[in-house]
Amino acid sequence: MVAIMPATPTHVPLILRLLQEMDTYYGDIRIDSDESGSAQVSEHLFGGTPSSQAIVAIDGNDVIGLASFSFVWPAQP
Repeated sequence: MVAIMPATPTHVPLILRLLQEMDTYYGDIRIDSDESGSAQVSEHLFGGTPSSQAIVAIDGNDVIGLASFSFVWPAQP
């Protein structure tokens, strides 16, 4: 059964894996270390001033989907 929930810091390694798979699919051959990538994901989602939020779809112990979002103020009203 798939559960959908807000991402937590414990999901960071699984989120990183999904993001790396997406980068590879779109042709990005640059591979950051897992340590560097995890630090970036953690800072952007759970740092002092998070720049975005995420929800994850979990099946058992696997994160199988991710949706991330951020609030952007419109340039013009």
